[in-house]
Amino acid sequence: MAVVKLTSQSSGTAKVWLGFAPLHIIAKRYQPLIGALYALMNRILTISITLYVLGLLSVKFYLSDIDVLNITVEESNILWIFQLATSIGLCSFFLLSVIFSIYKFKSNPSGKNSKRNILISVGFSFFYTVSVGYIAITTSNLPSVLNLIEKNNPELLTDYKIFLESNDKSIQELVESTNLAGQMFYADNGQIIQVISTEGLKVDFIPTEKNIKSRNDMLKAEYLLSFTKHSLKHASVLHACVLLLSLVLGLYSVSLVSAYNKQFNRDK
Repeated sequence: MAVVKLTSQSSGTAKVWLGFAPLHIIAKRYQPLIGALYALMNRILTISITLYVLGLLSVKFYLSDIDVLNITVEESNILWIFQLATSIGLCSFFLLSVIFSIYKFKSNPSGKNSKRNILISVGFSFFYTVSVGYIAITTSNLPSVLNLIEKNNPELLTDYKIFLESNDKSIQELVESTNLAGQMFYADNGQIIQVISTEGLKVDFIPTEKNIKSRNDMLKAEYLLSFTKHSLKHASVLHACVLLLSLVLGLYSVSLVSAYNKQFNRDK
C-alpha cells in the first residue's frame, strides 16, 4: 500500500480545493436563481413591504373588531395568520435588501450607489432591530394595569373593614365612601366587597353596567399589554436573527458568484 506524503504546500492546496469544490458545485446550481432574484429585486422588495403594511393594518383593525376577552380558536388563528404575514413581509424586506446590497457592492465596489445602498440597507436594518429591542425592554418593564391595590397597598382591604365598623361617620357618608370603594376594588381585581346600603346595612356591592364595562375595559387593556409585550419580545429576537442571517447569506452569495465565475473563467 503506497503512502503519499503531503508537503505543507500541497496540504494547503488540498484544503483549499476541498473547501472550494462543494462551493462551486452549489454556485453552478444556484447562480441562475441568484441572478433571477436580483433582476426582480425591486418587485420582490415592493411586495414584501406591501405584505408587511397590510399585515400590520390587519392586526390593528382585527384586534379592535373582536372581543379579546372571549376570543375563539378561529379568531386566534386568523390573528396568527395576520401576524405571520407581517413578519414574513418585514423579514423578507430586510433579508433581501441586505443580501443584495452586499452582493452588488462586493460584485462591483466602484459601482454607482453601491456603497450608499449597503449603508442604507444594513444601517436601517440594524437601527430597526436595535429600536425594537429597546422598545421590547422598555415595554416589558411596564406594570400590570390590574391588581394595583394589592401590590401598592396590601393592607387597604383590612383598613377598609375597620372603616366599615366605625361609628363616627353618617349613613350618607358611609354609603358614598363604601360604594366608591366597591367600584374601585371591582375594577381593579373583580373582588366584591361589602358596602353600606341606604338603610345602614352591610350588603355585597352590586356592580352596575357601567362598572362591568369599566372592568372589561381594564381586562382588555391588560390583555393588549400582555400581547404587546409578547409580540415585541419575539419580534426583537426574530429581527436580530434575520439581520445576522442576511449578513451571512449576503457574504456567502458573493462567494457563490466568485466560485461560479472562476469555474467558468468568467472573471477574465
